[in-house]
Amino acid sequence: IEPREKVMAIWNRQTLFVICLKDVNQTDGVLNWYRVSRHVMGRHEPIDDNSQAPVYQQHGPDSVKLFLVNVPKRNSGFYECRHTKDNKVFSSDKFELKVYNSIEMDGNKYTNVGTEGDAFAMLCFSKFDSDREATEVEVTWIRNNSRIVDDDNHIRVRTRVEQSVSQKTIRSTLGFKRLVKKDEGVYTCESVYANPFLADAMSGLDVKHRIINTKNLSVLSLEYENIGKIVNKLNDPNGHSRRFQCKARNTIGEERITFEVNVGTLPKQPILANYSYEQGVLHLTVNDTRVEPPIDIYKLEISDIQHIYLNASNRSPLANNTYDIYVEVPSGQHPMMIFAHNPVGWSVRTDPNDPQVLTVSSAAVSQQSLWMWFVMIASIVSLVNAV
Repeated sequence: IEPREKVMAIWNRQTLFVICLKDVNQTDGVLNWYRVSRHVMGRHEPIDDNSQAPVYQQHGPDSVKLFLVNVPKRNSGFYECRHTKDNKVFSSDKFELKVYNSIEMDGNKYTNVGTEGDAFAMLCFSKFDSDREATEVEVTWIRNNSRIVDDDNHIRVRTRVEQSVSQKTIRSTLGFKRLVKKDEGVYTCESVYANPFLADAMSGLDVKHRIINTKNLSVLSLEYENIGKIVNKLNDPNGHSRRFQCKARNTIGEERITFEVNVGTLPKQPILANYSYEQGVLHLTVNDTRVEPPIDIYKLEISDIQHIYLNASNRSPLANNTYDIYVEVPSGQHPMMIFAHNPVGWSVRTDPNDPQVLTVSSAAVSQQSLWMWFVMIASIVSLVNAV
């Protein structure tokens, strides 16, 4: 199996490809992927060949590829590749897939207004998958880019862990015994999740805390500017990203929040500028198009052959790029279509020329015909010489 790791991990709704190769000493038989049942011991559930399913397999000459596309957490478990012939298992190998949900953070993340002399508290919740093999989450409070140290005389940080079957929640409370003006500032609750199977993931939640004295207490009002511009920009066909700003003012001062809107586009169906097949190699010239987010995968559908996936080169957008695919195609005419994919999704069929036809001639038949003609001519020559 490649990659060779016995435990593979991805975040929820990510994609993973794993390939299983035949042993060089065992070229007979077939390879197939199975999912080991979590409910019935010893039961193996076969993986389907349907490329529309989130988990499916694709066969090659001496390999079989396992596709786990946009899979949720429930697809965690063991997957096994078996090499069989006449229902006899030659060999097998398996790996464990761990799918983790991203850290969720919550709390009173909006601007807080306190009064000097009063007690005050801010809350932060970090929710993450409960895995006995994973390192615990560490929660830290930061004020104006400086880490807060617990001080029983003024500031207290208290943490409580709430455990369920599949999830842990860390409830962190930052408490002030008595507010003073110098406590004013921006407070950030930071959660760090160190997982041995994934790169360290950090998720932060900004908690803004403003403290004013009782004489200067005022009501906070929001003023949204240029709403018309925002609406118009969202309909702008040029570009895929826009930044906007929301301002809030009162007698104490002004706050600004900047946010960004990203709009993705579904790729158009690519055009096959040219294609040919010779000696087991399919040559494709694809008219690559520019789209945001960019194209990452092409899918070639040949009517009576498994779907073929290839990575997009993106070498020269708006130009023709050539791909060489090693695949066995029998002689005859085969309808063929190509589709493009980006993080938004798959292109839809729009080319009126689809499906295009790939014609493969049989060199073996031609050689056999020449041999028959040679035998016939030799027989005639022998008869003439005998006469």
